[in-house]
Amino acid sequence: MPKPFPNSRAPEQTLLFGTVTDEAHLYGLLARFQSLGLRVLEMRKLPE
Repeated sequence: MPKPFPNSRAPEQTLLFGTVTDEAHLYGLLARFQSLGLRVLEMRKLPE
């Protein structure tokens, strides 16, 4: 059976954004990303 989109690729990176309430929250998110096999390339604090 032929692929429906033979030239398509999965995205190489995904942008996630949201509020991180404190350091414990940050480390919890990083642990969850790691458990999912995701790699964090960059984090930035956005202007308020």
